[in-house]
Amino acid sequence: MKGLRLSADSQSHPTFLPNRFPPPMSRRSIFFLILGLFLLGKSLSVYALELMESKMAGDLARILLEQSSVLEKASWEGSPDDARAMIDEQGQIVVIPRKTLVEDLRDPQVQTAEGAVLGGLYLTSDFQPLIDGHKIEIDRLPMIPVKKEDGEAEELVYLRLTVKHVGEGDWRMLVFGKEATPLIDSPFAASQEIGEGKMAVRVVDSDSEHRRLIIQVFGKYESGFEISR
Repeated sequence: MKGLRLSADSQSHPTFLPNRFPPPMSRRSIFFLILGLFLLGKSLSVYALELMESKMAGDLARILLEQSSVLEKASWEGSPDDARAMIDEQGQIVVIPRKTLVEDLRDPQVQTAEGAVLGGLYLTSDFQPLIDGHKIEIDRLPMIPVKKEDGEAEELVYLRLTVKHVGEGDWRMLVFGKEATPLIDSPFAASQEIGEGKMAVRVVDSDSEHRRLIIQVFGKYESGFEISR
């Protein structure tokens, strides 16, 4: 992606009067306080994602690539050893870069309508991509089946990510679902955090309801879109 540049008096003792203390809390009040703290903890833990160990991410990536290559008839080759994943007790987010992805991207495909493939993004179905604050209809999202450790099947959303060079200093990440046109067109900017590897993924606060999923490329550039859960 060469060319991407983003631009009381101290002598006296205080007197404590009984009426200065709040009245004792009733059991009902205590119950609702505990309930409120519990719900707050639950809401804060909705996005308690942690980085998956690299070998585990690579093993998972191999399974996902096998399934998505069947779905897209092997339109691109991924690099499972460079995969990065975020995981918690409820779900996971995996990004797998294209095997031949290099920083000095001279691929002529960057000038085309679809752009050049960056890689694939895989989300458990509890993560929902948004367009202008609205969930994308499920029938517009490719789904791939994966067997869990307990033997049950689970479907993950598969999104193809590409990079498009629109003009001087204007690079875009295009996010494709089932359609020929991108679901999301998001500009790249200089990364707020220095990262490692070809591609990385993280989730950051956006507002009280939504979060922003960030895709980082070569630890320098990033783009993203809103998700809900």
